[in-house]
Amino acid sequence: MNTHQLLFNHKYDDVISRCRRVLEQKPDDPASTEGMARALRAKAQYAESLAFFERLAIQRSRDEATNRVAPDSFPWNIDIACLHWMLGNESTATQMMHGLAAGVLDGTVNYGDAAGGVTQGLLLYYMGVSINRPQEVTFALGYMRNRVDRSVSRVWPTPVAQHYLGDVTFEQLLEAASRRANVAVEVEAWKVDLGKRRRITVALFHNGIRGRAQGDNGHCLARMRQCCELENPLLEQEWYLARHENGRAERA
Repeated sequence: MNTHQLLFNHKYDDVISRCRRVLEQKPDDPASTEGMARALRAKAQYAESLAFFERLAIQRSRDEATNRVAPDSFPWNIDIACLHWMLGNESTATQMMHGLAAGVLDGTVNYGDAAGGVTQGLLLYYMGVSINRPQEVTFALGYMRNRVDRSVSRVWPTPVAQHYLGDVTFEQLLEAASRRANVAVEVEAWKVDLGKRRRITVALFHNGIRGRAQGDNGHCLARMRQCCELENPLLEQEWYLARHENGRAERA
């Protein structure tokens, strides 16, 4: 198996060993740096993962300076912000996420997700609700409304923003995530279909945070547990944040 296959088969120690060998010979190898960052995060070694994601961001900045990649992109900043959050640096994480949203609005950030940068609005809302920052919650909702109004195709994760805004019910959100009208028969498919598992993880997480915003933290934590019962989809911040929420609840 190559490194990508090892990662998606959850052989994290093998990924780390392989990438470490490559980095000993090629310290700036981007694929191995990314492999280390993702595998360490999956193992909940957040400080170590953050260091590798920050190396990726530095490498990206160097590439932008030499015009080898498109400027004003932020491929690792959301990862970095969420790792700061899970390490307890909540103000830093919130400030970073706010900046990523504000940058889309003022044009200094030109690249986001397929929906035009909805993701950072969703995550900023989570952070604002969780640390009781009403101004961030208000900003995030306004940002999501801006993104939804500009969206033509309602590409994922636009329906999640619509759920926060009250335009889409949870049942409709699950239908959008499953891409099937009858989600009752889809539960087993979520476990084996990576794309569906990624979307369902995001849907469950943010429905839980919507409950927290309405004062129902019990509902929120139930959704966090549901997220973590799904196999780690690796690429979704929400799965790691749900694991973080579960860990905090258990320690409390």
